[in-house]
Amino acid sequence: MKGKQTKAGWFLAVFGVLFSGLIQAQELATFEGRRQWLLKGLHDARLVADSSTRGKHNLPKACARLWNNPKDTVAINYITNILHHPQQTMFDFPGVALALGRFRQCFTPGQVAVIQKDAERLAKEDKNAGEGFLGHGTENHATMMWTSAYLFGQYFPDAKWANGMTSAQLMAEMKERLRKTFKNVYAKGYTEYLSTTYEITMNFPVAILYEFAQDPEVKAIAEAYLLYKWSLQALNNFEGRTLAPYGRMNTQEDYQPKDPYVTGTLYQNWLYWGWGANTKSVKIQDFTNYWETSYTIYTALSNVIPDAVFFQLAEGRGVPYALKSSASTFGPYAGERARPHMMMRNGYRAQQYAIGSGNFRWVPGGDYADHDANGFNIVWSSPDRFNYLNCFHPYWYSDGDHKDRTPDTWHKGTISPFQQTAHYRNAAIMLFDIPQKDPWPNQPSPEKWAWRDGHATNLLKWGALRYPKSIDEKVETGGWIFLREGKTYVGIKPLKPYSMHTNLTEKGLEGFNVVKSEGPQTGFIFELGTEAEFGSFKKFVSQLPRNPVSVNWNTMDLTYQTTQGAKIRMQYQPGLPVDADGLARSVPAVWINGKPETSCEQWPMIESPAIRMDNSLLAIQTGPSAIQVDWTGVLPQIRREKKGGLAESHERGGLPNFFRKIQSGQDVRIAYIGGSITEAKDGWRDLTFNWFRANYPLTPFRQIDATIGGTGSDLGVFRMEQDVLSHRPDLVFVEFAVNDYGRTEGEIRKTIEGIVRKTWKQYPLADICFVYTIAENVVETMRKGQYQHSAIAMEQVADHYRIPSIHMGVEVIRLLETGQLIFTGNPGEHPDKVVFTSDKTHPLPLSGHPIYAHSVIQFMKKLEDNAGQKPHPLPAALEKGNWESAQLIPLSKLRRTGSWDVLPETNELRQKFGQFMPELSAANPPDASFTVKFRGNTFGVYDVIGPKTGIVEVVVDGKPPVEVYRFDQWCNNYRKNTFFLKDLSDGEHEATFRVSGKPFDKAEIMKKKNITITNPDNYAGNGWFVNSVLLVGELVK
Repeated sequence: MKGKQTKAGWFLAVFGVLFSGLIQAQELATFEGRRQWLLKGLHDARLVADSSTRGKHNLPKACARLWNNPKDTVAINYITNILHHPQQTMFDFPGVALALGRFRQCFTPGQVAVIQKDAERLAKEDKNAGEGFLGHGTENHATMMWTSAYLFGQYFPDAKWANGMTSAQLMAEMKERLRKTFKNVYAKGYTEYLSTTYEITMNFPVAILYEFAQDPEVKAIAEAYLLYKWSLQALNNFEGRTLAPYGRMNTQEDYQPKDPYVTGTLYQNWLYWGWGANTKSVKIQDFTNYWETSYTIYTALSNVIPDAVFFQLAEGRGVPYALKSSASTFGPYAGERARPHMMMRNGYRAQQYAIGSGNFRWVPGGDYADHDANGFNIVWSSPDRFNYLNCFHPYWYSDGDHKDRTPDTWHKGTISPFQQTAHYRNAAIMLFDIPQKDPWPNQPSPEKWAWRDGHATNLLKWGALRYPKSIDEKVETGGWIFLREGKTYVGIKPLKPYSMHTNLTEKGLEGFNVVKSEGPQTGFIFELGTEAEFGSFKKFVSQLPRNPVSVNWNTMDLTYQTTQGAKIRMQYQPGLPVDADGLARSVPAVWINGKPETSCEQWPMIESPAIRMDNSLLAIQTGPSAIQVDWTGVLPQIRREKKGGLAESHERGGLPNFFRKIQSGQDVRIAYIGGSITEAKDGWRDLTFNWFRANYPLTPFRQIDATIGGTGSDLGVFRMEQDVLSHRPDLVFVEFAVNDYGRTEGEIRKTIEGIVRKTWKQYPLADICFVYTIAENVVETMRKGQYQHSAIAMEQVADHYRIPSIHMGVEVIRLLETGQLIFTGNPGEHPDKVVFTSDKTHPLPLSGHPIYAHSVIQFMKKLEDNAGQKPHPLPAALEKGNWESAQLIPLSKLRRTGSWDVLPETNELRQKFGQFMPELSAANPPDASFTVKFRGNTFGVYDVIGPKTGIVEVVVDGKPPVEVYRFDQWCNNYRKNTFFLKDLSDGEHEATFRVSGKPFDKAEIMKKKNITITNPDNYAGNGWFVNSVLLVGELVK
């Protein structure tokens, strides 16, 4: 990234954090890009010591800090003591469960014991001396508590729980609560339905459970629940907004919030699906300053990612489509008290807009979630802060006694028992029939009755809508109000005289105008269109007043014929009759083109072209992928099908020069550059090389091994000249998908493209083949039909340069899904299965690497017939800032001062690392330093760290020095390493590096890996071993 460097940005750069305050749309264009940007931006997030939301909103940031730096003592101590804090709450539990599942190795045994002791005393229902995790509360409360409680039992098998249970009993109890509740949800829905406040808090704890639970049945329970929730979120998403109706809207959706109380689910939608033109408006400060955004951090930390189908739906592929869905009332465990078909939803999603509407059957007097529901919205594509319209009758907040609950309060959800809607595709009707008296006096509680008791015998009698002041154009003519935003048109017909209010100041009206249609019987007609459909806004304005409308106010019967010719008839059903299940019905009779609308009793759980759900059966089908969940039995049965599945390889331009040279009988040189998976002796590298030698016995082959474990393409691009191109390769295998996984797609494209352009600039006849490997953390992504994001980024480069590629993990996943393979395990424990790896990443030599090698060999057989001399041209770069100019500059070429020793060839470190580090210098503290002047925006150091290395003091452009530790918990042995000053401004800089010799507690750091230093002499000294500097740019003399 380029831009003016700030002091804060410089500090981040020194620590190698890939973050910039200047958001680039390119990096935020994908889920993985947003995820990486968010987590890296929170590397030093402030953790509030004493606050009622200490765990609720600061614990996610502590976990993000630990993701950035596993030895962050501030974050570790914060998490260790979170359950012991006097203001501890249920919101702490999921974060602790995540921290123990993902980062347990970061905690000492003593710290884990502290967490266990605190968790043990919280195995209770009450809130006395700390809130327990065995209660129920609302739906999101129960989900947070029970998922965490299950994992606590798993993490602490010998715990002494306060309720007397064993860990096995606790896990069994929580499993059954979750099973029973989620099964009931599959049958009839839930209450906090798509809540812009609470949907996220019901989802991220289940993702944590799914990721870390070991019981396959528990994982299936969690996965089934998430598939249902992802279905709802994706279908009802429009540029981050959630289609109405939905429950518990505690504050309004705002792309550029000024109030720190924001909608948490909106930010989860941003992470998953983006916000359209507003995606780039998000700032890191949103996640540090706005509490409710913190739940999104948990989603970013999770390796549980929705299937590709949900991203496709949420991003609008397959539009236009209509959808129906249904929600229930509240009941413990979603059981008998939870009544189905409380909320009957209609939605329509087009490319440029969406409409959400619905009708309700009310709990007489109100349930805990009723009053904050949002019953109707229209959303359109726009770069503005607000891009939606709402409509309601002010029933719940009619008195205005509370400053945040008035008749003109819009920032909260608000709905009325006296509004009913009809909706068909791009048109909707809302009618109001408001009685004189409130039918539910003194209900449901004194607090909520006080909001409206002043109008008990004289209800407010008008319907209202609000629309953004930022709309591009407004026209009032022919009894209609017309709005235009870009190429989207909205027509609104108030059915009774109306008034326009442009200066209301109540909360939620900043940036909005309000239209009120007066009278006890009134309503609105809405129809939407686009420039593509009407040709112009003028034609839209002239057409809609000609559409037939008939209204009989005596019978509350209305018919409207849309521009497309659809006839919508609606008859309001007055009186709020109470159904047999105890719910008061506010549902109209509706006919679409003469056909009655589905009755509320038959309303589907989900009905859309891609997703259907009813009778506890969920079916998801798009393109070649299908997912089915059958929860008619005790446990859910989940089945995924792929027609064709993931492509294992892409031939593109093939390897013509390589196979031509093989046929010529000349010496052929094959280079392998990658990480430890390719470095492995007798692994896929050696197996494929030996296959070439055996299959083409008349051709002399030479192997160029340029692999270094634990390194990615961000070092590989610097090593190309020295380690690969100096040997004149004919074929270069590039393998960095696993080690590049922690980088963004944009970063990966820049370094991988640098490798390609360096190669072909020097050797245009050299062929390149990208190979992709996997680790356990991407297995679920692969099983869902997607490459991991690092492979996707490399595929984009491969497409641009027509480079063949093979994903060696596809065959692994196929064997896994057919039951023939165990991904991670002990071969001795699975004699009848192929065990791929024992450490979640590195293939076993006898059972893992041969799968990789077989995939490569089969691919080579496909390509061998395409032989010929075909020089590779260099097209225009894919990434303007790619690392083609990356240089590895030996330290000997730089100005050094102080005490330096050039290590002789007989030195142990030279012998160990000499293949890739032909020279190595030891910096002796405290005065050994070097200074470099350069022009560019990326600079790093290629060094060796281990037991005797210490702290380096770095000064850039005369700014205050910053300490960079060249010692970590893995420094019980020496290893090659790098660190970068990234995201520098693109210009001239001067950097000085000095080994300080400052003492620090190495023993404490080594405890992170449970290593005790028994011989301090082995760790004595705080020096530094440097090979070279890494520069994208050029030296300045």
